[in-house]
Parts: sequence; structure tokens; C-alpha cells
Amino acid sequence: MKYPLFFFLISFGFLACSQQIKPDNRYEESVIQSTPADDQNRRSVKPDTVIERSAFKNYVFVLDGEAIDQEELSRYAGASLHTVFPYDTTLQGRDYSGAVLFHTPQSALPEPYADDPAYFVNGIQVSPYDIRWSIPESYNKLEKSTKDTVIDGMRYHGSVHVDTDEDFFADRITFAEAVEKYTDLPLQDVIVHWHSGSKKDGGRIIQDHFSIYHIKPSGIRAVAIDSVRFAHHEKFVVHIADHGYRRSDLIDKEGRVRTNRWTSDKAQLLFENPLEIDTACPCYVANFVRNGDDVFQLTELKPEPYGGDALYLEKLSRLLGLPGKAANPAARDSMRVQFIVTRTGMLAELQAIGSPSPTDGKILQAIKRYSCSWSRGMFSGRPVLTQRNMTIIYSKDPNGNIVSLDDLEYRYDE
Repeated sequence: MKYPLFFFLISFGFLACSQQIKPDNRYEESVIQSTPADDQNRRSVKPDTVIERSAFKNYVFVLDGEAIDQEELSRYAGASLHTVFPYDTTLQGRDYSGAVLFHTPQSALPEPYADDPAYFVNGIQVSPYDIRWSIPESYNKLEKSTKDTVIDGMRYHGSVHVDTDEDFFADRITFAEAVEKYTDLPLQDVIVHWHSGSKKDGGRIIQDHFSIYHIKPSGIRAVAIDSVRFAHHEKFVVHIADHGYRRSDLIDKEGRVRTNRWTSDKAQLLFENPLEIDTACPCYVANFVRNGDDVFQLTELKPEPYGGDALYLEKLSRLLGLPGKAANPAARDSMRVQFIVTRTGMLAELQAIGSPSPTDGKILQAIKRYSCSWSRGMFSGRPVLTQRNMTIIYSKDPNGNIVSLDDLEYRYDE
């Protein structure tokens, strides 16, 4: 095995950061308090906060899978920080408070989402993690380009632009703002170690471009700082323990976990191969295979469109180019449709039920276009395949043209 110590270390999880600080009074209840240190090792950061300039005290340094003395790291030009494991462990007969993994350019490990395109939400660039924690149910439009682009010195393989109803930035700040908020360190000297504070994994190392990474302050549980002496410079590792790490969409403004059908599962699937997204119908599965799984009609939580029926009808009407509700419609009519909502909230097997109409094709296509709008069905606390039968009630003018979509009804065949 090429990296025996590396694979040994990643079999463990988190305990806590090596040194912790109190960000500010607003997060006092959820932040682990700091431990006083000797004055020579302390450095004032922000009012009422202190940090210890600890060089990962009693941590083992692992370079390319081999344990080294911390002082040796400065001898390796080009060495980069890969992962931090801030929990007690025993390695080669010695006890450590944690482990720090590095690699040289010759043995660099793959970076997550390194080949992803540049992502934009409502015109603002975001990180690959941000886009996977956005709410696809709120998407209005997806656009993509396969043309390479360079932004702030970084080359991206294409770009994806999302227009959404979600106010993604309302309760988030960038990592650049978080570093400024909780420390007095210059960004060029900082590496962010973003993690959950639990024993799940090693978190993520963010080296630069901090302005495209976003975090909810309500989820920040603790901040800590360590320093590392590389070959040509010293870097400060700012550990951010985030209660919303990997589940940002499930944390409300008070930092509480909330039950929500608008999860990031759909986003994870949607951006698995981002440049292969069908931007016309991004959440519709054309060749869906049930694999013998049960399809539920009655569920505890039923699939529903994001924002409610009225907003959903408004979006369908806009896509169909309808003028709006008629004051005195000549006639009312309806169309019945049936579809499957998958466990991740995708739509499949959409079809019209009953006598065909010339307008069926346009309405079916509009439903496919806004397929991301639907939440998933839940039964016994788990997502299930769910069949939805829906009747769209609409108004027509004297010429038989649809002028407005007026209401939705949900029915099941007897």
C-alpha cells in the first residue's frame, strides 16, 4: 500500500480542535470555550477572544504516508497540507493529540471537485460545495457552457449558472468574511480547515479563493488556529467547526437542525456530472427503471411543489406564455397527469390521463422543465418512490386557447 499511515489515519474520526476560541457573544452558547495559555504563547485577535499560536502541539506530521518530525517539513519544497485529524490517536507506539497529513507535488492526492466548472448562483460565484448544498426545488433556470474560463487566476472547465428563488446568500458569509470576523490574520497567510467537529471525517482543506466559499454563522461551533512552517513561509491553519458541515440546508438561523424535504440529495445527484446536465429538463429522468421497488400512493409527507401550488402554477404559466387569469373566461377545463417522484425528488414516467387534447404536449413539457420543483415523498421517515396524480384546472378563451392555469387538485384512482 502506497500510503499505509494515511489509510490508517482516515479510518478514525474527529474529537475536537487542538485549541479553541470564542468567536463572539452571539454564538456563546454553541461555542466551546478556550483554555487559557501562557502569555508568551497568546495573541490577541478580536475583543474577548484569544488564540494560542500552537504549531499543532503533540500532533504527528505525516508526509507522503510517512511520519516525520515537525521541523523536517520545512525541508520539503512544495509540500501542501492535505488533511487534519484533530483527535487523540496512537501511532507507532506513541500517543498524539492529532495528525496532520501533507503531500509533495510528486505524490499529490486528488482534490475533490478539482475538475468542476465555475458555479454561479444568481450571478455570484460559489464553490462546488455551495452548489451542492443549494435547493434545486427553487431553481428557475440552469445554463451551462463547456468553454474553459479563467477567474481570479484559476482555470475552470466550463461554467454553470443557476437562477433560483432561494436567497442563498441571505444567512451566509464567505470564508474570507469569517476569517476577518474571528481573526486578525491576512488571508494570504491562511489555510482554512472546515469540519463538523465530530468523528465523521477529516473535513476539507480550503487553500485559497475564500470569497467563493460560504458558511452560515449560525452553524459555527468553534474556531481554532494552529501554525505550520513550510519551506518558504509560515501558514496559519484556521479550524472552523461547523454544525452545518455537509448539511447546511438543514440548519436554521438559530443553528438548529430542522426537518426539511428540500434536501441537498437532489443537488448532489444533479451535479455529479455537471456538464452533462440537461438544462432544459434537469430533474426529469427519461429512462427511469423501478428495479422492482414499491411505488407508494399514500405517504406521510406527500411530494409538493416548492413554494406552494400558486407559485408552481405561476411558473408553469410563465413558461407557457399565458397572459394570466381571464376576468370572464369562456370556459373552464382540466387536464389530468400522472408521474413518479423518485427518492431524490426527481420526476419520471410523466403522462397525461384521459382523452388527449392539443394542449397536452405543451403542458407536459412545461412540467418536465420545472421538474426540480418537487419535494420527495416520505414514509416511516425514509424517502420512497411516490406516484402523484394531479389535475390542472385552467381557463380558455372563446377560441379554445388556454389563458390561465387556475388550480391544482391531487387525486388517486380507486
